Amino acid sequence: VLAFRKRDLPPDHPDIASAMHNLALTYSALGWHQDAFDLNTEVLAFRKKVLSPSHPDICNSMSSLALTYSALGQHQKALELNAGVLAFRERTLPPGHPDIATTCSAMDNLKLTYSALGRSQDPHTFKTDVLAIHERVQPAEHPDIVTAMPNLASTCSDLGWQQEAIELKTEALALWGSCLSTIQNFSVPMPLS
Repeated sequence: VLAFRKRDLPPDHPDIASAMHNLALTYSALGWHQDAFDLNTEVLAFRKKVLSPSHPDICNSMSSLALTYSALGQHQKALELNAGVLAFRERTLPPGHPDIATTCSAMDNLKLTYSALGRSQDPHTFKTDVLAIHERVQPAEHPDIVTAMPNLASTCSDLGWQQEAIELKTEALALWGSCLSTIQNFSVPMPLS
């Protein structure tokens, strides 16, 4: 695909960067992290050159490169880039934007990178920092927050904070029930035979 796009499109066409980005993701999935790093670096430079500074594809490239840094064990660089991803999303997305969950994911990735660097906070601060980001951009009963809580619980569990993980999972179940009660009831007509 990349070869065809390079052959058939102008050299600065964004679809070339998309094909490169997809190839870098494939490299990562195969465990070829150095190849993924090289290509992700090229994609980010390409996108910064041809896209507007606030284009979401630039942020996606930054996020992919941060994940590659982590896979290569370069956690400090991943930390810096994840902080940049978070700042980018907060700067470019209005409150309530549907892609705001990506901002929350960037915060989660940032916290995981802190953990990999051995700079974990105490469990309560960790939990409240991540949930504060989610709740700042979404109402407390928003389904994305309910979805984020089990993910955060898994992170807490991975860090050895079992009690916090149990509390988060319990809270998520309670919130899920609350979310379901706010959804309007609807009925699907059954076909008559």
